[in-house]
Amino acid sequence: MKNISLKTIYLFSLTLLAMSIPIHFRVSLYALAFALIMGIAYNIDKKIYFKGILGNKFNILLILFWLIHFISLLYSSDLTYGYNKIFRMISILILPLFLAYDLDEDDRKRIKLAFIGSATAVLFFFLLRAFYLSSTIENGVLTFNFHSNNASYGSLFYYQEFVKPHHPSYFAMYLTLALVFALEFVKLSKFISTKILLSAISLLLILGIILTSSRAGLVTLIIIIPLIGLWLLNRRGQFIAFLSSVVILSITIYELSDNPRFKTIINYVNILFDNNTQLKEEYESQVMIRVKMWPVILKDLNIDEVMFGVGIGDTNQRFIEAYKNHNLEYAAATELNAHNQFLQTLVSAGILGLLFLSTIIGYGFWFAYKNRNMLLFLFLIIISINFMFESVLERVFGVIYFTFFLLFLTSKSYKGSKV
Repeated sequence: MKNISLKTIYLFSLTLLAMSIPIHFRVSLYALAFALIMGIAYNIDKKIYFKGILGNKFNILLILFWLIHFISLLYSSDLTYGYNKIFRMISILILPLFLAYDLDEDDRKRIKLAFIGSATAVLFFFLLRAFYLSSTIENGVLTFNFHSNNASYGSLFYYQEFVKPHHPSYFAMYLTLALVFALEFVKLSKFISTKILLSAISLLLILGIILTSSRAGLVTLIIIIPLIGLWLLNRRGQFIAFLSSVVILSITIYELSDNPRFKTIINYVNILFDNNTQLKEEYESQVMIRVKMWPVILKDLNIDEVMFGVGIGDTNQRFIEAYKNHNLEYAAATELNAHNQFLQTLVSAGILGLLFLSTIIGYGFWFAYKNRNMLLFLFLIIISINFMFESVLERVFGVIYFTFFLLFLTSKSYKGSKV
């Protein structure tokens, strides 16, 4: 009875951790602390200790990835900043060390449903807040105005104003994974009422991803919808599923046509085709500044720094110096990170750090293919695209999201697959 009770509490702590991710990173930190306490107690009770680490190669890769960054402190001059960064990444170390993922399918369903419910509830709150702030009552008459002159992108339903205190790209990641989980239940459920409910939630999540207006999120959505369509039904129904996904994708792109953030991508592509040098320079000085940031960061690295990195403590300062050297005033003034996790890792920990990160992603795709693990494959698509446009592991909530769901979807017991 004692073991059953302890396991129940431990599973509750994992569910709480999954639920906390779309809510707020401070809530996630408390949930993580609770999960770690229960995880240690569960491991001791089951006499697992550190044996479970070797049962999943991703545990080892994540721990080594963190250690490479920790070692880079040895040649960092700004240790205060370096220790702060290492602490932000601590989940990469402690989640593989202290949490066990030997869960049965019912436990996994609860965790996925909890994540779907949490992401949907937070999205619904954001929609209600935006509606409330966009409405006025005059002479007893309610007036709603979607557009707002006080919003940076013309509406409180777009981008930062819509999802604050979240970062739009990260919240779009949460919604996209919740969408994948929801559609898995649509695929597997035997009950029509459940299929209808989760289909409605899926459409709401797609709307939410569009409204977050994260360019990485929008690109991810466009890529992932056809993949989900092919996956939803069996082979006989794949053609219908593909046609359905094309219809949904067409509607999505039509809705995106009025999205100011998506328009910047279309406008920039048109500028490139028109070879308009002046407009290209204007766009790349701020809106599409990543296009200029990435080459100058690489250009300013010497061979030793490419091999070993500049050290996690000096990474941000090196970026600022590169921006100043190449007159990227906006990037220097706002102290932008690389907005690319692969480049961020290369500058921090060198080729070896980049090799470990690439191995984690590459091995993940191979593992997903080998075990026909479509959820893992879609998760890696989501994370890979966001890694190309955001330094996801620079933020605590990005680290927790990536590490928790990577281990959750690759654990030894997941769908009977073996790592």
